[in-house]
Amino acid sequence: MLCPSWYESFPLPPLEAMACGTPVVTTRIGTEDYAFNEKNCLVVPPRQPKAIAEAILRLLKDDSMQERFRKEGLKTAKQFTYDNTVDKLEKIFKESI
Repeated sequence: MLCPSWYESFPLPPLEAMACGTPVVTTRIGTEDYAFNEKNCLVVPPRQPKAIAEAILRLLKDDSMQERFRKEGLKTAKQFTYDNTVDKLEKIFKESI
């Protein structure tokens, strides 16, 4: 899955792809909470087509990387449940009061 965003607050498609076991190439824009370069995806600079193409080709050629990203992506996606999100949001609200 490729998400070459220039601006996003929290793009869901890369996280949804991880939840489906699909390897991801994305930018750092909005994915700071869940996209970790070389761990569960490849993170590339935005607006740099050559870097994006190189990352896609690298991922396509490396079966072990694809498998690692599938496993790590599934683990990452499981952390973003409704309950976990609500708990974090409630904590933020309580701390701000």
